[in-house]
Amino acid sequence: MRYQLVQAAIVPLFLKKLLEDPERLTTHIRFVFAATMLKVAYGIDIDDGDHEIVRVIDEGVEGTAQAFAPGKFLVDHVPWLEYVPAWFPCAGFQRQFATWRAAQTLVKDVPFMQRRTIDEHTTSSYATVVDQLLKKRNHVNPEYWEELVKSVAAVSFSAMQAAFLAMSLHPEVQRKAHAELDAVVGRSRLPDFRDLDSLVYVQAILKEVLRWHTVTPLGIPHRTMKDDVFCGYFVPAGTVLIANIWDCMHDLGVYEDPDGFRPERFIKHGVLNADVLDPICPGRYFAQSTLLLNIASVLHVFNISPPLDNDGRPLTIKHVMTDGFLSYPEDCRCTIKPRSSDASALIVNSQGRTNSN
Repeated sequence: MRYQLVQAAIVPLFLKKLLEDPERLTTHIRFVFAATMLKVAYGIDIDDGDHEIVRVIDEGVEGTAQAFAPGKFLVDHVPWLEYVPAWFPCAGFQRQFATWRAAQTLVKDVPFMQRRTIDEHTTSSYATVVDQLLKKRNHVNPEYWEELVKSVAAVSFSAMQAAFLAMSLHPEVQRKAHAELDAVVGRSRLPDFRDLDSLVYVQAILKEVLRWHTVTPLGIPHRTMKDDVFCGYFVPAGTVLIANIWDCMHDLGVYEDPDGFRPERFIKHGVLNADVLDPICPGRYFAQSTLLLNIASVLHVFNISPPLDNDGRPLTIKHVMTDGFLSYPEDCRCTIKPRSSDASALIVNSQGRTNSN
């Protein structure tokens, strides 16, 4: 993949942030995916999850998530309300939509403007996506990449939180991942893209995360363009179709023990089982490769366990999802500690090598 160097370079930064301040897990997760997408798309470097551009992306994602939630607004049920002014009774959604439209514009414009201010002598040695879009402006719509940036960032943010939650709830899965990583990678370096094909169990963990925690439970609504018949049902043109993705990913006829977290379901005879339905996500290949490298790297150097109360006793955290178009774990608190002093040193030294490159 063209941008693997960028993806790999940000991983040590993420690990160092987790080592130094594990309590800010969600901020660090937000950083790693926003930093990767902004670098690849625009050639923009950020060093923290609280960066202004990250806030802009979050607001854009929130607007998209709310607007896509089926039936959330009265206008979904009374379509003529679309044409009334914002001051009209029951038209408060108009003001909310105006706020979200402004956020969408910022997502689209702010990174482009910042990218254009980068001096030509300090640009990356690779062509960013925005460079290519600007060269082909008559042929490619830059808004496509804006949507991809938002979707990949949102899906990855949710899935990575779910991965930490799953590991804290299932230490036996974590132990198997540790054993595979030690055997394939060793303990003297971090995993890289060359290792990923050999990390069958870690790949299965990612697939199970995406199945177990369905990021978009109802998918994206689609509308039929013409009359159709499906399985004997007449579907008229203009029908809005909503797929229950969560139910598909928890179908007892497809997945044994669908509520359990069992990466082994994706493995047969030591390799990934192509017969098992593979969960997919928007921006699939880029998002999954970034997720896989980060999950492998985190598991290689950290132990993840349940959070502790004030007396040092483990708290019970349940897998509960938020409602909405995009779903996140309600609580992904956990305890993050290095597997050993050597693991801590590996994180610090890997960060040093990244800075010197």
